[in-house]
Amino acid sequence: MRVCLFLSLLLVTYGAAAQNSDLIIVAADSVDYSFFIDGKEYKLDNANQIKITEIPQDALLNVSGMLKSDKPIAFFQRLEFKGSFEWVYELTIAEKGNQLELKLLSQNEKTEKYKPTELGENYIVYRYNHYSMPQERVNRSVEAISSIKSKRHREETPTTVVVEEGKTIEKKEERKQTVTEEGASTVIHSERTSTAEGDARETTILRPRKEVCDSAWDDETRQAQMALLAKETDEAGKLYVSKRIAIDHCMTTVQAGDIMYVFESEATRIEIAKFIYPSLIDPENFDALAQYFKSKSSWEAVELYVDVKYR
Repeated sequence: MRVCLFLSLLLVTYGAAAQNSDLIIVAADSVDYSFFIDGKEYKLDNANQIKITEIPQDALLNVSGMLKSDKPIAFFQRLEFKGSFEWVYELTIAEKGNQLELKLLSQNEKTEKYKPTELGENYIVYRYNHYSMPQERVNRSVEAISSIKSKRHREETPTTVVVEEGKTIEKKEERKQTVTEEGASTVIHSERTSTAEGDARETTILRPRKEVCDSAWDDETRQAQMALLAKETDEAGKLYVSKRIAIDHCMTTVQAGDIMYVFESEATRIEIAKFIYPSLIDPENFDALAQYFKSKSSWEAVELYVDVKYR
């Protein structure tokens, strides 16, 4: 009886653990864009497909990004991940208007017969909430051209392990295949990079300040906090520290501008501007932060959010 009960509990536990979703976004090879989930950047590294795995069941996530061009175009959608599915979206330009949108291509339930979608030759894979380092990176390139009548040579390269900035990274040249005929050759190069570690801070959910602000932080504290922010080298780390500052300290709009200034990504500026608003002691001057945005539409998205949530 106890054995049966244990097996039943084990099956229930396994079933609950398996309830997660994957998100795949496909873009044209020529599209260069940034990609964020709830304000956290998942870097593309020039991949044209990105896959996010292990998204919790019933998660409601803000997916946003910015097309990098002479006239940047932002996109923002809220996606709900019910059940256990693989969701495949295509990043497209809307037929009406100059806007980006995510178009649902397929919704594949993770049943016993489920087979993951093949990602092609240029993709990057992350685990949800582990956005500093990818779980997998594949980039295949073809050099020269040859006939299919040929001799083939395959070479396997062992996995190497290196430590970069305290993170263990496994690198493996998965396959090198050379096809040769009458002096002409085609080299198919496949490189795969994977990691099992990320920044421990990534799993922390930060929410905007709820307490009322009446006075700004003192200069000594501000200088110390800004010094901590200056030590962060990547966008994700800067965003985390900036949010911690906004939760713990009140500030003027001018001081908020000093924080806005450290970010390079338009999408990250959108995220931190929305997060910082309840930490301002002079919210009537909030419009002064518009100067930190390259695109008028980006600032309008911030204003719309603040109007709906706080005003």
